[in-house]
Amino acid sequence: MAGYATLSRPTDSIGLMQMEENEVSEHGRFWLSGTPIEEPRIVPADTASGMLKIDADGKITLKLGDPLLTAPVSKDTVILGYLPFSARFVRLEQIEAMHPSIIARYCLIGDRQSAGTTPIEDIADIQIPMEGFESWLGVPWHKYEETERGEGVLKSAPPEHWTYQLNSIEFDLAIRFGWRVTGQTASSTLTSFATLGLRPCASTTLREVADTICKLEDLALLLTDRDRSFDWPTVTRRDESDASRFYFCHRLNRRRSNIEHLHIWVTFPWIRDDFGRIVDNWFAKYREFPSTFINYLATRRASPLYLEHCFLSLIWAMEAMSRRSGRTNPNPGLVAKIQRIRKNVKQCLKSDDRGWLNDLLTRAEDPSLQDRMFEIVSSLPLGLNDEHVKEFAKRCASRRNELSHYGGQRPDDASGNADESFINDLGRLTRALDLLCHTRILREIGVPDEMLRRPFQSEPRRWFLDAAGLPLPETTSGTAKQSSGGAAG
Repeated sequence: MAGYATLSRPTDSIGLMQMEENEVSEHGRFWLSGTPIEEPRIVPADTASGMLKIDADGKITLKLGDPLLTAPVSKDTVILGYLPFSARFVRLEQIEAMHPSIIARYCLIGDRQSAGTTPIEDIADIQIPMEGFESWLGVPWHKYEETERGEGVLKSAPPEHWTYQLNSIEFDLAIRFGWRVTGQTASSTLTSFATLGLRPCASTTLREVADTICKLEDLALLLTDRDRSFDWPTVTRRDESDASRFYFCHRLNRRRSNIEHLHIWVTFPWIRDDFGRIVDNWFAKYREFPSTFINYLATRRASPLYLEHCFLSLIWAMEAMSRRSGRTNPNPGLVAKIQRIRKNVKQCLKSDDRGWLNDLLTRAEDPSLQDRMFEIVSSLPLGLNDEHVKEFAKRCASRRNELSHYGGQRPDDASGNADESFINDLGRLTRALDLLCHTRILREIGVPDEMLRRPFQSEPRRWFLDAAGLPLPETTSGTAKQSSGGAAG
């Protein structure tokens, strides 16, 4: 888990690899789709010269040297092109701006020109390289040995693949392992690789492909505890055999964090048999708890946040899950008290006053943030002590109120070093909330309880909870409380 600073959280700053400034930067000829091409030409007679650039985050810009568009662009405008240096064809969709350069949201680059004059709706296959995820995947082994006669023998596990049928989205999913040999006969390199394949079961647009890939990256972040983007995928249309590289404007900075086994929460071999169900639940729960997922993931992505913002985002995430799930039971004593007051005021107050008071009492019936936090944290399979959880929930509610109403430490706080104490306490609570919210989301999507306890069997996660007043039992693999709000099926 990445640490927090006093003002902002450095997101995975250790082990980052610098991404190239531009994925594509090449001159070419461009034209509108539907422009006739005479045989044996491969481009129309009337084209515009331009420079196509795609940066590491997928921002696609086309700077033209000649006029191309004589009418306003629409959502159906498609621009085609040819890059002579690399002998590749280009297709730009979702044109969003014209001046000073054309900006597109989606770009396909391949060896053949993709047919059609309107935006694509028939993607049939998506292949996503899993480079950098080898530690999480547990790729098959290979080793080199020498025989008694001095001959070299390369031994390896056979390539494998797993296929899963998804229900919450119209895709089939597969993970495949393989081997790639490069080099000459005298010196060759054997490299293991893995791909994540998606096969749509219905008509699929480039927008739907991009959205699905982004959500899978979010799931990978939770499972690996590292913010690493997939490499650019290839897509194949239904009636075409050649794949094209798919670039799209990523919603945030693409990251290349190193994924190390030490940081991983749940490895693929642990959940291999249930991976399809977990992915299915991920998409379903993303729709059910959008505020929870979005607020939590915002604290984990590339853009750094102030510590106060991280804390509030995590509180909002957990409160939103409590409200959406409806699992928090109201305080029985409070409910009885409110009913008694309502009964007594009928004869004591005027009609208008009773209506005003009833509105206040209705809001008072809603479980407090402290109650909601206690319900969520105590339901986790970590064996936490109820009294410790109650105190933790009380501190979280108090700090949230201070930030919401005062913007920080209460002005009437008379303790020494108030600002420093406030920030330090907020940092401890935020680190713990990160772990607890992370655990709750993984449990919600169906990761088994025994696997959720494994990451807490060693430092620093145990230490972060202990520093926030939530000491774990000697072993989190022992008896732990079960919750009626357990993992999703």
